[in-house]
Amino acid sequence: SARQRKLAARLLRAWRANLPPPQWSAAGTASLRAAAEAQVLFAAQRAPRQTLLRVYSPPVLPGSGSGYSVVELITDDMPFLVDTLNVAIGEAGYSVQLNSRPILGAVRGANGRLLHFRERGAGRAPVSESWQYLRIDRVPGAQECAALRQRLAAVLRDVRLACEGWQAMRKAALAVREQLQRQPPPFPAATVAESVALLAYMEDNHFTFLGFRRSRIRRRADGPHLEPIAGSALGIVRALPPAELVPLRAKRELLVVTKANRRSTVHRPGYLDCIIIKEFDRRGRLVGEAQFLGLWTSNTYHADPRTVPLMRLKVERVMAAFPFRPSSHDSKRLLSILDNLPRDELFQASTAELRRCARAVLAIEERPHGVCLVLRRDEMRRFWSCLVYLSRERLDREALGRIEPVLKQALGGGQLDSALAVGDAPLAQLHITVRIADGTAPTVNRRALERELDATLVTWRDRLRLALRAQRDEAAAVDLERRYAHAFPAAYQQDVTPALAVQDIADLDGEAARGAGLLRLRLPADASKTRAHLRLLRHGEPLAI
Repeated sequence: SARQRKLAARLLRAWRANLPPPQWSAAGTASLRAAAEAQVLFAAQRAPRQTLLRVYSPPVLPGSGSGYSVVELITDDMPFLVDTLNVAIGEAGYSVQLNSRPILGAVRGANGRLLHFRERGAGRAPVSESWQYLRIDRVPGAQECAALRQRLAAVLRDVRLACEGWQAMRKAALAVREQLQRQPPPFPAATVAESVALLAYMEDNHFTFLGFRRSRIRRRADGPHLEPIAGSALGIVRALPPAELVPLRAKRELLVVTKANRRSTVHRPGYLDCIIIKEFDRRGRLVGEAQFLGLWTSNTYHADPRTVPLMRLKVERVMAAFPFRPSSHDSKRLLSILDNLPRDELFQASTAELRRCARAVLAIEERPHGVCLVLRRDEMRRFWSCLVYLSRERLDREALGRIEPVLKQALGGGQLDSALAVGDAPLAQLHITVRIADGTAPTVNRRALERELDATLVTWRDRLRLALRAQRDEAAAVDLERRYAHAFPAAYQQDVTPALAVQDIADLDGEAARGAGLLRLRLPADASKTRAHLRLLRHGEPLAI
């Protein structure tokens, strides 16, 4: 109809304003006009809060290559829609080739029929709708398209739950904060004050609230258990079974920051952050918990720890535990170590665990060629947090691939997440989280595991350094290592031991190799071997054999 053609033309103009010119040209105006007309028909009728979503693969035209599939979404405009959709498509194994996502003011009739698009102003107030049109890598068949649609529909449901409960979750954080101030629990004043400050910090746009639930402790014959309070669930927790709750902890702490066992489906991937505030009655007895699920915002991960509640208290206490004079070299080293720790560690580790970590890193800075392993086991026995410190020169492309299997096997692990930090310091820092596959982990000897990592990371160059120092004085060994450490290609390193390489270095460093060249016949060390090696060493142009 004329009305639908007018709506499609308006949508096409919105796409043109939304797409970079190269993408518009590559897609073609005629193709996009047909797509806009199809999307207007698809969205011709939509009930309030309804999500219109479809995934399909159009026919492949001759000469157009492998083609593409289309994802179309029309729903109420909400935060996180674009990020969530892109992440879910990527995790399903597809790349986005084109993405137009205008926000349109849709005026609909009583039956949800699309009448026209209008900016806010006179007449019936339009509803801000997100009209997304994506072209992605071609999905093989109709069954796969249906599976992808089901996957996207699930994450979009979580987005709606999170957005609808957002204000209520912020109010819940303020209510828990006010309860702590009105009826302080039996903890030191500094601990209560930092817990109050952290809740205010979260509410001040430093935490993306995705879920909330209150629980009460019920004492049974087999001990106390957490039971959710009916009607208290907000956000994505409304769709989670009670078993998804972080289990009750025996440790007597007022506020616990940890990771949930569930990955986020909203905004960005990664395990959800879980903030737990224990609740006490007037007699100081533990009666329940309030749990917040969500994600710390990026500015929290980049903030100075001395400006973030709870982090700053831990940093202050760790600094006070060392006998370093303020502004001294050692004090600055210690502060730098704490500043460079992953923010999750500063949130989750206890002060005692952070002290042990700082001592270990201070020690390895005195022997930078070694390896330092700092282990912390999650209080609920669900994962290990591993900090591996090693010199930057030992961090080659294969180092991470050698470290991860060792930790996974030793710690009874399943899923691994790794993050590398290499700054101006001489040490590189690897943070590896190892999820425990079956809920139980073997007993771990940290020192033995550290020695195993050290042995795993020993490179040919490390062995060459030791061989040089065994045969030369310190100054000469350092000079030769500096000049020859990067001289030998991978094929040489596979065939020649570092001990023999020291002999080659001695020959290469002599006058004979700088002239006509030098021949060396090496007989086998073992009399049973019948092969000898003839070596030609010469500076400058190679000789034809």
